[in-house]
Amino acid sequence: MVKISYTYHMKYFLRLSVLLCAVTLFSQISCTKNNRDMAVQIDSGKKSRLLILAGEDFGPQGGATGLISRVYGLAEEKGRIRILYWPETFDHNNSSLRLFSSTADEEKPEIVVNLGGPEGTLRELRRIKEMFPETKIISIFPLDEAIPVEAVSDLMVDVYVPSLESDTAAPQDEKETSVEISGEETSLILLGAVLATETDGSDSVKSDSLAAGIKKAAEMADIGKDMTDGWEYLQAVDADTGIRSKKHVLIKVN
Repeated sequence: MVKISYTYHMKYFLRLSVLLCAVTLFSQISCTKNNRDMAVQIDSGKKSRLLILAGEDFGPQGGATGLISRVYGLAEEKGRIRILYWPETFDHNNSSLRLFSSTADEEKPEIVVNLGGPEGTLRELRRIKEMFPETKIISIFPLDEAIPVEAVSDLMVDVYVPSLESDTAAPQDEKETSVEISGEETSLILLGAVLATETDGSDSVKSDSLAAGIKKAAEMADIGKDMTDGWEYLQAVDADTGIRSKKHVLIKVN
């Protein structure tokens, strides 16, 4: 199990009244036409070039990147994915996170993923977005402040933390807590987020798209069906305005 520590800015609270249609997107006819179209597109989509920065909780031995590596193939083996592990890939001569954005500049990936990268990754994501505005950015379990990470990302994914439900009115500005998630669960979230982003329209609700992507990832891997069937996909809500975020998705792992 991987223990992920979060510091959530209290500007966000969790929306609990999310329909389970997102979880059973591929099997229930009550889902919308847009979601049915999403399922078809995920089946037939072309694989994108990917660049992933995996933080120290998601090293090569933890299993989080194994599934997506098998599906897309590693760049060093003529595949379509390049993975930078922090801190393993960053030797003494390349100890700066700048290697992340410089690799993006050299390889020009279509999708960039921040999987729990260290604090300061936000700066590199901004550089990448400035260089390549059309590049899609996925932030999964980011360690930088949530609001600016969401602003630069096309999809942002966190794990739902039940203890925060009663703390949304707390006087403190931040609440630190932690959850545990397995490498297998993380591998499904990672692949599912990429599959969703490859086929997703910019105006779509990301919780629906992510549900479809993770469902497809579990089918492709022939694992995780029982694991993911009970998952819920919640939209973060701005506590000041009540506006639901289309890009920030919280996964409630039951």
